[in-house]
Amino acid sequence: MEAPGGITVDGQTYDPRSIINEVRSAVDTWRKIPDAKNWGVTPETAHLLQHWRHHEFNGLRPFFCQVEAVETAIWLIEVAPKQPQYKSSRSISKPRMPRQIPPSSASRSSSPPARARPPSCP
Repeated sequence: MEAPGGITVDGQTYDPRSIINEVRSAVDTWRKIPDAKNWGVTPETAHLLQHWRHHEFNGLRPFFCQVEAVETAIWLIEVAPKQPQYKSSRSISKPRMPRQIPPSSASRSSSPPARARPPSCP
């Protein structure tokens, strides 16, 4: 349910603009850390970030907003959970697996399913 000036969740009203600005500020501060060892990300993510930040692209290069969006996602997933000020006191439950729907009798056939051949390597 939405309240004037914010979003209400469990009786608590949040202003999404202040949350967005806080995340942007935190990501900007994180982005300015010079040493990859201090970024708080996996080695694979650090390698990817270094590529985006220092590679000399020929021709088409990612737009800043594209890199910023991915950096924000990386920060939210890999960095923020490790920082005490961003740890949530509420537990997040695991998503439930969707129910499997049995195949209809109309889609069943008497012959076994065809096996897909693995793609050949070049």
